[in-house]
Amino acid sequence: AACEGFVFHEEQYTNHREVWAYHDYLPMELAKLPASSVEVFSQPRRTRKERANTMARELSSPDDRRLRLLCLTWNVGATRPLSSESLEAVLDEEPSPDLCIIGFQETCQLSARRLLADGTEWEQWQKWAEKSVKDAYEGELQLLESVHLVGLLILVFVRSSFAPLVENTRCTSLGIGVGGYGGNKGAVAVRFELGRSSFCFVNVHLAAGQENYIARCQNYSTILNKLRFDDELVHSE
Repeated sequence: AACEGFVFHEEQYTNHREVWAYHDYLPMELAKLPASSVEVFSQPRRTRKERANTMARELSSPDDRRLRLLCLTWNVGATRPLSSESLEAVLDEEPSPDLCIIGFQETCQLSARRLLADGTEWEQWQKWAEKSVKDAYEGELQLLESVHLVGLLILVFVRSSFAPLVENTRCTSLGIGVGGYGGNKGAVAVRFELGRSSFCFVNVHLAAGQENYIARCQNYSTILNKLRFDDELVHSE
């Protein structure tokens, strides 16, 4: 375990009581899908150096302009990170990313005050994640931008050599929880341009539990319709 104080608030517990009965609540559209089989191929785990060498060979062509992305998401359940642990084991799965995006949900214990105001708990998770990325990639990535909203946090890292090419960075957040504005549910997002490509990464926290399937779809629709980036640039190289 990489975190301590693992305590779910009552809403989470209630919403997950039916976790083993999800199949009884599947939407009809999903239930009608034909069954399919999956073949699993077991491969020996390669070291970081071996994966990096493979990556170097794949990108050796001067015409290759592919970017390597690594996206992680984790609901940390209102816990605190352990300094003795890190994300390196997960980050090792992609030995040489150009962009690394990490999204956390529930970085703080919810309370009436936290519904509308940020605390400082997210800072612990950001510092912990930054150290993990620095150690895993030996300083090759740097934090481009971060956005937080109550328990939500998104971190966007970019390869240092690409940082001067990043332009038109914008950040935003949207609370859609209690009263339609509470930050217990919502989204945080970062968008930017890198070369001739534009990117937008969104970290969301929706209504939990299969019994709240309709509410979750409504949350998703609200975020799509209301999430907006203003004209103020975070920075423009």
